[in-house]
Amino acid sequence: MITKPNLIMTFTAMLLCVLAGEVWAGDKIGSIDPGNGPIYFAVFEGNCKSLTIEGIPTEKECAPILMVSKFQSGRAVFLLQQIKGNVIAFRGAKLNEFDGAYQVYEVDINKKDRPATGSCHFEVTSRGSRTLKCEATSDGERYSTDFVINKIKNVLDK
Repeated sequence: MITKPNLIMTFTAMLLCVLAGEVWAGDKIGSIDPGNGPIYFAVFEGNCKSLTIEGIPTEKECAPILMVSKFQSGRAVFLLQQIKGNVIAFRGAKLNEFDGAYQVYEVDINKKDRPATGSCHFEVTSRGSRTLKCEATSDGERYSTDFVINKIKNVLDK
């Protein structure tokens, strides 16, 4: 049985593997840019109002954890995990300096990258809660999430 502490530890280990690839990828594939480290990393608790993978609704399998990492290059990774262990990452780049929108260029499921088009953005509801919404398509398949943030667990902000 997967308990919440085990889920967080497993998810954190998987995230570190994903982040290692992001940190060293730089802005060009294959280049090494050690100055592209994360400038912001946060772990949030909440719930998935929706999670769609390859066009199939899977929110009942979504773990209550969202991890967000932002990099000096303007890239960002939004990670969710399913109870059965699959990790879903929406990778993107900031659209402009003044809003929280990111253009999604890749959806990654268990480290299998899929080129994608779409966007991710944070919304603040009238009740003050925050929501992450992502939508992307890859090879005609739909990927999306609507994750409501209830609590901030950890933040590293440079």
